[in-house]
Amino acid sequence: HIAGTHIWDPETGESNLPAIRRELAGLPVAVVALSQWQQGLLIPERNPKHIPGVMDLARSDLSIANREPGSGPRSLHDRHLVRAGLRPEWVAGHDRLRHSHADIAAAVRDGLADAGPGILATARACGLGFIPLQEERYDLVVPRTFLSTGPVQTLLDAATGRRYRRELDALGGYDSSPAGTLVAELGP
Repeated sequence: HIAGTHIWDPETGESNLPAIRRELAGLPVAVVALSQWQQGLLIPERNPKHIPGVMDLARSDLSIANREPGSGPRSLHDRHLVRAGLRPEWVAGHDRLRHSHADIAAAVRDGLADAGPGILATARACGLGFIPLQEERYDLVVPRTFLSTGPVQTLLDAATGRRYRRELDALGGYDSSPAGTLVAELGP
């Protein structure tokens, strides 16, 4: 009934809509903003290896844990590597895959990696450092036939409520102000 998405499109500089238009072409869906969040690199607290940014990830004394191909954090990470003049294969651990922000955080916390893509809220929750790369909007995609159903409306009501916003803001790295905003209605 609902899918969450955070896929940044480098050609348009837009969150989610280009990918939704491409992947769900012709399907009638509503796109509702849930939050903004900060994407970046999770690093050990106090940055003991003095990593200033993505451009240093090819150093011989560093290795990373990475997200799976096609994920939003992986795509963002790869774009920043290319922008820094690095090829992914030059970065040790680029093929060492984890499947969630929490998995990346655990690898960094446990010393299995010196860095990895993730969000600020995860870094704070796990006591890690963070190097910001970009803000992104996290959206919910809802088939329009489900938009007015009770369960979907209950979720959207909760996402626009004071309690949700307060809890999300307390995590750090999130901006709850766009929550509940209808971003687009796509399809016929």
